Amino acid sequence: MKLEDLLPEKFLNSSLFLQSMTHKSAAKLEGDSNERLEFLGDAVLQLVVTEFLFRNFQDLSEGRMTKIRAAVVGTQALAEAATEISLQDRLRFIPRDVGDSGVASSSMLADGLEALVAAIYLSLGIEEVERFVLKVFGALIEQSLPDEVLGDFKSDLQERLASLKMNGTPRYEDSWIGPDHDRTFMSVVFVDDTSVGYGMGKTKKEAQQNAAMNAIDRLFHGKGEG
Repeated sequence: MKLEDLLPEKFLNSSLFLQSMTHKSAAKLEGDSNERLEFLGDAVLQLVVTEFLFRNFQDLSEGRMTKIRAAVVGTQALAEAATEISLQDRLRFIPRDVGDSGVASSSMLADGLEALVAAIYLSLGIEEVERFVLKVFGALIEQSLPDEVLGDFKSDLQERLASLKMNGTPRYEDSWIGPDHDRTFMSVVFVDDTSVGYGMGKTKKEAQQNAAMNAIDRLFHGKGEG
């Protein structure tokens, strides 16, 4: 993923984007750096992640939502996400002023990504921020969701098939509909190339778990047939 694939060219050529990529070491004036944008971006990012969890996973407790959000918006996670979209190639800084390595630190990358989120919010609006955040952080959010929320029906299905000495390993085919910031995922589970269940969800993981649950009902409880 590159920024060119995620954001409009006009925005990437704007002065606000340029400011979001300007570390204080490269700023001519104090107000030219990305520090104020980073402050705003931190709040916007936390809001988007929190609202996504709140709206789509009603069984998550406050404590669990807090832990998932912390995993997504922590410095290391932000730095890794920034690296995945090659943000380091856009950052403006003076190498000799940022330490012995002369390369952008994890903290600089994280701050730059937060500043970018703020710039998107100010220039393009909250819907574009949601689309960008879920595109960049969607996989991490999904990985952070606990199995006790979604149920571990995938493992249950595989164990049930093995107990019947069925050699086929469940295979999931996934698709989605809707805009990037409000996707609905659909999953169909196959055993030996035969469709045995389907499910939907707000993440691919949730859709697959629901597909496995549907397959268990159809194969072992005689539900959903016909």
